[in-house]
Amino acid sequence: MKLLDVYGVAHGMVEYEAGGDLGLAFEARPAQAGSYPGVVLIHEFWGLNFHMKDVACRLAANGYAVVVPDLYDKMGGPVREVAKARENSRNLPDAAAVRDLQGAVSYLQQRPYVQTDRIAAWGFCMGGRLAMLLAGEDSRVQACLVFYGDPVNDAPTETRSMNPLQTVRNVRGPFLGVFGAQDKNITLDKVERLRVALAEANAQHDIRVFAEAGHAFFNDTRSSYHQASAEQAWALANSFLQQALGR
Repeated sequence: MKLLDVYGVAHGMVEYEAGGDLGLAFEARPAQAGSYPGVVLIHEFWGLNFHMKDVACRLAANGYAVVVPDLYDKMGGPVREVAKARENSRNLPDAAAVRDLQGAVSYLQQRPYVQTDRIAAWGFCMGGRLAMLLAGEDSRVQACLVFYGDPVNDAPTETRSMNPLQTVRNVRGPFLGVFGAQDKNITLDKVERLRVALAEANAQHDIRVFAEAGHAFFNDTRSSYHQASAEQAWALANSFLQQALGR
């Protein structure tokens, strides 16, 4: 039995249309026939690896149709080396990434087993930043979850041209942000700037900071994993999704 089969869900790689091009994604959904809320899951800067597929299958086991776009498809797929991951994330244009993610939203809306008006975006690390951009740019996204994504872009570049602190002001549904107090990358001052931006926009939001957690504390395949915080964050995220999407 393959490791992902333990969840008893349907899963596999799919192609979808993304801005006139074909994108590659991993899909997981309940095996039983039915109509389910959808989640666009957005990977860390490591790419579409086993960890992200595992999270997708865990979500599917809880009653969601999940699609995880491979944003590094044209760059060779997931990576293991930090330097290569940083290079890929730096070379991924914001506009292209949002276009691909919007294609993933369209893909979900075209599935007969997805409730088209109940779609959330959930991103981790690099994907958390992109979730903020997607939710702010696409009104079809009804809820946004961010796990330790960087909300600040004070020095835009040619590829990293968008500012999440601006786009989150346009988020149309509830917003959950999860961070670690020990995170050296997404510092508490950045988290506070995100909180202020959401409050000023009168957005429905919940920002949680786990005192003992650092960056990427949810990733159970890395040394950064903090089990107690990860388990609490998982329960919090599922409760948020249930309330936001009516599951």
